[in-house]
Order: sequence, then C-alpha cells, then structure tokens
Amino acid sequence: MAHFAEINEDNIVQRVLVVDNENEDRGQEFLADDLGLGGIWVQCSYNHNFRGCFPAINYHYDADLDVFYPPKPYPSWTLDTSLTPHPNWVSPAGLAPDGGHRWNEESQQWEKPPKPEDYPSSIWNSEVGAWTPPVAYPDDGKTYEWNEQNQEWVELSE
Repeated sequence: MAHFAEINEDNIVQRVLVVDNENEDRGQEFLADDLGLGGIWVQCSYNHNFRGCFPAINYHYDADLDVFYPPKPYPSWTLDTSLTPHPNWVSPAGLAPDGGHRWNEESQQWEKPPKPEDYPSSIWNSEVGAWTPPVAYPDDGKTYEWNEQNQEWVELSE
C-alpha cells in the first residue's frame, strides 16, 4: 500500500489516503481523476523512507526540500533544515536538557513542569522526566500507592 498526502495551495496537508499497490505509480491521477477527489497529491512514506516524516493534517510540504514536517509549535522556533532527511523545529535554547521539560514561550526557556501540590516531597527524576516520590517504587510485582503523610508506599489490596 502507498500513502499520499493532499496538500492545499499553501502546501499544508489536508488529509492522507492509502492507495493500493496497483495504482501507486499513478497515485496523483488515481486520486484526483479516477476517484474524482481533485487536488494535489504527494506520495509520503509511513516508514519514513523518503520525504522526511510521515505527515498528518496541518503538516507542511516543502517542495524545494521535498519533505514533510510538522506545524511550527511555537512562534520563536525555527526550522532546522540541516536535520536531513528529517528537518524539524528547534527552540532558541536548543534541545530540552532531559526528558519531561516543557517549553515556556514567554521566558524562552525549557522548564520542568510544576511540582504536584499534593506531593510536596516529590523530587525531579530526570531518567523518567517527571516528579516522583523520594522513595523508589517497590519492585516485588505488587501494586502500591504513595502515602505523602507517612512518606511510604502502601500496598493496595485487590
């Protein structure tokens, strides 16, 4: 099966459809004329074999680079076309320092999400990119919940 993205006059993806293998070589004509859908159709790769990433609605097609890339996530971000074959948007501050950070457009910085108010003892765990209890989760196959008041994991009964 082959995938084709319909793009509008601004090269923005409107939809992505699948074409059977026997019509892959004439996908544009098959979709626009045979099926009567009209429009401009560009073949794309579900497996990222060509044309950058697999597009979705509102992705952009750059005809000069012959690639698809996602919508701009923040006004301050710029498209880095050196990331071939997959150009992508980058923040003015570069990549996030570790998992879990969120971009703050106002401060132009990567920030940790706020610490959960219900769990003030939480510590930032950069391995998982999240606030976690200060005591490791028991590794015995049972199910637990964190008790903030007693600062311990409490086994849940079934």
